[in-house]
Amino acid sequence: MLKLFLPSLFDNQRGSRDGAFRSTVRVISLASLMCVSVAANGQSFEEALALHDAGNYEQAIAIFMARAEEGEASSMYNVAEMHRHGLGTDPDPETAVRWYMRAAEAGHEKAREHGLETIHDLVEQGSPFGRNALGNAYLFGDGAPRDPGKASEHFRLAASMGYVPAMMNLARMHDRGVGMPQDFSESFRWYCKAAAAGDQEALFNVGAAYYNGQGVERDLVSAYAVFNVLAANGDAEGKALRDRLLAGLSPNEVRTGQRMARKAFTEGVDVIWQQREVQDATY
Repeated sequence: MLKLFLPSLFDNQRGSRDGAFRSTVRVISLASLMCVSVAANGQSFEEALALHDAGNYEQAIAIFMARAEEGEASSMYNVAEMHRHGLGTDPDPETAVRWYMRAAEAGHEKAREHGLETIHDLVEQGSPFGRNALGNAYLFGDGAPRDPGKASEHFRLAASMGYVPAMMNLARMHDRGVGMPQDFSESFRWYCKAAAAGDQEALFNVGAAYYNGQGVERDLVSAYAVFNVLAANGDAEGKALRDRLLAGLSPNEVRTGQRMARKAFTEGVDVIWQQREVQDATY
């Protein structure tokens, strides 16, 4: 059975989601807090806020970060703001988006809006991360009207720039028929692209597709080769499936699969399916 997961938001990291942002960075005020808590390092939100207001940004973001990691929404939001505007750290809008969305999920009322602003800025700059993030917003109706068709358009644009999470999102959409007819062969094609770019989850799904004959002709030798590569990379489930397949293959098939796996390490994993295509064309 294919090892599939619902695509999580923004680079497959949970918590990663218009208008112009005001020139002054809006950091959460004391009045917005219902109570005062102290982070594990003993420094409070108020101390971080005072440091921020005094221009001691590096110290402030360190405290906000510690509190954000403990789940405080206001600190998550402030970490996002400071990454977005390069206060106490290098400007990093992608990290900002992830923190905005973690803050939104934790209940911060303005975080999603500012996260979407940042996403649109990234899209205008030609960022595949931003394009993929916007696709997720449309896919889940999160800050944008739910529109799987439009989501797939953004994923395709990001994938065309070599962005692997977008390739995975397209593979999953085709696999499940989300916003498009279910198409296992197209799903397999996108998993192959993502696997060739180094995604191990995609490679597992390529092996599972060969094992199940889903989207591609069933081919246990190719499945064995794929799971061999995964096992060598430390994937316990890949190793278990490789060992399970071993019992049903002939010695010649095992040698062929091992040869394909060795070649994959020197030439890239896509040599496995390219080699099978050549063999199929020969027959």
